Amino acid sequence: MQRSVATSANAYCQAEHLNCRLALEEIEKQKAELEAKREVVHFFENRMRWEDQAKRKDEIFDEIRERHADDDLTEEEYSVTIFEKVRQGVRERWINS
Repeated sequence: MQRSVATSANAYCQAEHLNCRLALEEIEKQKAELEAKREVVHFFENRMRWEDQAKRKDEIFDEIRERHADDDLTEEEYSVTIFEKVRQGVRERWINS
């Protein structure tokens, strides 16, 4: 009788261990799938951020080219213009973050 109870308890523990291992494998699979989805989302977020920055830089360079076409800026005016444009871009990125 005692041996039967011990064998039954051992079988129960083995079955429970197997169930836990299967559940763990399923959780690890779900974790890997979610990690892959997270990487895709971050890729597109970063891509959009870089595209926005490139667009803003293009706009800045276009404005500078237009100003140079109208009249030549002094080096100091040029520096101030660049500084203001970059500061505005940084402020916009900070606000959008």
